[in-house]
Amino acid sequence: MRQLLINILAVTCGACFGIAVGAAILGIASVAVTSPAMPDVASPGRLLAFVTAPDAMPYPAILLAHASGTLSGAALAAWLAASHALLAAMAVGFVFMTAGIATALSLPAPDWFDIIHLNLVFVPMAWLGWRLGRRLKRAPRAGHTR
Repeated sequence: MRQLLINILAVTCGACFGIAVGAAILGIASVAVTSPAMPDVASPGRLLAFVTAPDAMPYPAILLAHASGTLSGAALAAWLAASHALLAAMAVGFVFMTAGIATALSLPAPDWFDIIHLNLVFVPMAWLGWRLGRRLKRAPRAGHTR
């Protein structure tokens, strides 16, 4: 029971951390890439108009944000998990993939972006995050020798 609670907490922390990483990258990219006259995207109509503008969306920055968010969240979940680290990392990947599918269905984007976004970002990055988290878990701590 204790391991289950630790694993649930690991997935929750991993998902929250990944969301924060992705949001930070998108925030930096929006300042660096878009024009200073950023529209108010709080209303759905203005958001749709902004997304459909041909040069407004920095698709590589979105891919980078979602990939690094999934990778970092899955790595943290795998590192924190008491058992079944791969399952914890994939659960974080599933959370991100669910959000990616919802985004793909609700906002228009080029077909190449949706294909890359849904097939090459979430599951592979969750798997790489599991590998990274497993490696970090085995790494010696500072001051300790093996």
